[in-house]
Amino acid sequence: MRNIFRAAQVAKGSEKYTRAPAQLTRVAVCSILTASVFALGACSDSNNNSSPPVADPRAIYDTPVAQLNAGACEPGQRYVQEPLAEPTTIAAYEGEIETELVVSIRERCVPVWVTDRWEMQTLKLRTYGFPMDPSVPITEADADDPQSPNIAWSGPGPNFLLTPATKPGASDGTRFKMRLFNRMPYDGNPHACDAFYKCNTSGDNAGINPETGECFVEPDPDFGGVPPFTPNQIVDGVVVEPPNCFHGNNSTNFHFHGFHVSPQLGQDFVGIELRPPLPEGVEPSELPMHSSHGENGVVQYGHSDYNLDPLRYTQAPGSHWYHAHKHGSTALQVLNGLVGTFEVRGEFDAKLDEYFETKGGGKLKDRLLVIQQIQEKQPGLGGADQTNAMLINGQANPIITMKKGEIQRWRFVGATMQSAAALEVGFPDVEGKTSPTVRQIAMDGVQFSPENYDCQPFLNNPDCSEVPDESTFDELTSFNLSPGNRIDILIQAPLEAGSHCVVYDITTVLNKKAAENADAIHKIRAEAVKGTCGEIGKLGPLLTLIVEEDEAQPMSFPEGSDYPAMASFLADIPPVTDPDLMNDIYYQMVGQ
Repeated sequence: MRNIFRAAQVAKGSEKYTRAPAQLTRVAVCSILTASVFALGACSDSNNNSSPPVADPRAIYDTPVAQLNAGACEPGQRYVQEPLAEPTTIAAYEGEIETELVVSIRERCVPVWVTDRWEMQTLKLRTYGFPMDPSVPITEADADDPQSPNIAWSGPGPNFLLTPATKPGASDGTRFKMRLFNRMPYDGNPHACDAFYKCNTSGDNAGINPETGECFVEPDPDFGGVPPFTPNQIVDGVVVEPPNCFHGNNSTNFHFHGFHVSPQLGQDFVGIELRPPLPEGVEPSELPMHSSHGENGVVQYGHSDYNLDPLRYTQAPGSHWYHAHKHGSTALQVLNGLVGTFEVRGEFDAKLDEYFETKGGGKLKDRLLVIQQIQEKQPGLGGADQTNAMLINGQANPIITMKKGEIQRWRFVGATMQSAAALEVGFPDVEGKTSPTVRQIAMDGVQFSPENYDCQPFLNNPDCSEVPDESTFDELTSFNLSPGNRIDILIQAPLEAGSHCVVYDITTVLNKKAAENADAIHKIRAEAVKGTCGEIGKLGPLLTLIVEEDEAQPMSFPEGSDYPAMASFLADIPPVTDPDLMNDIYYQMVGQ
């Protein structure tokens, strides 16, 4: 029997990093010990029945199992600002992650912005489940059982830690294998359109009446409201009828966002339409087989299997994410929280960690911040408009603590789905208050070059000059984050204890009334945190940073050659000088 308590060797670039022993549940530890002749029955369960032996882990849980936002709210539960909770991180065991995810509609307790306050509400949301124990696979029977003890439920889903190959042509990158179960309710006609109701979702209006399907209040054009309709499109003079609309709410699939992997079936093929299992006695031939993804789409029932090739050397290390990508229901399922992250750690991370441990003043703490909007239904289809209600890992304005002078790495992931989730994020410009220091190190899962790290083009003007102080943001801390963006920063706490708010504003052009409404909501939130954040103007608080009083940990940013060099595969493409090989390409958006 292999000793799973040895430190797992995880390849990071050209070096080997020793990871701490796996944090296993008692079930896993006892199961393995029971298989040994030395166990002597020490791990019997409460009924004195020995746990059955299990195989080696199919993955290593790098952090304790966290079931984020799982379960209904307690009666009368009120919003309370809490410390940041982060998803479970699952790492490779012997170069491979083998796991399962289950999609089911679950009750979850999440903060919802209601008029002038956060309110904890129990919503029924499409949610990811993953193995409670990495050694125990989720079976068909588990997936069928909403109360299976072998499944942990979390929104967002778990964070998977992978490594690319150590050199060109090598095959020692992480292999990711997963079975995706769909256990949402069966829908006999997944192509039926959801009629689009653009109701007002401000004030007393809560969307549409679920019994009649009508708006609670008459649509107001000033808020973008229009009467209910079922959409169609005219293409080349031909009317294209639905299902070119919201549809297939309970069909799903899985997209690896930011990965250099094959788009073929079994890897990153988003043409899959994974439907729930067929009811007993129903044959596929009796159902509408048209796939939402066209004639090349693939319809599957019950589960779908994914098996990536080992990550190549050219897979950029960085913050990536996964989400449902089934045409017709992507917006709804991302809004429900069918998102999660992939953390690819390679040579860039190894050298950055080495710098901090040898020169920078201490181990670099890594934090994951998944920005979401969460609702049961889309605005206009019955859901409350959460444009101004950004959550982090399903929490409203969570708390992060740092020591004085400490530097941490924060990974922001824009796991949102609305154009109104185009954000500017940073610290407010507060007179007489020193903001934390921010240095961006990656964009959309790709490391900054040393030149861009020095220049900080997104925190300064592109020519490296500082931006004039003309906004309510501290410009040397703020960046734009739109749906799908990932921003990695190094952040250093000031040397003085105190509280600071990371704030945000919406950069999307809104109509006048919607903009006034957004400003009013931001103002209410700003007043609510004034005691801890100081004056933050019209900006909405995203999270609270508390610099602790008792302890200091002075750290320093990497400078010059201490900052990791660019990987060879990220080198600039040489300029083309042959006019016969040059083409101009133009892009435009039509009829938006």
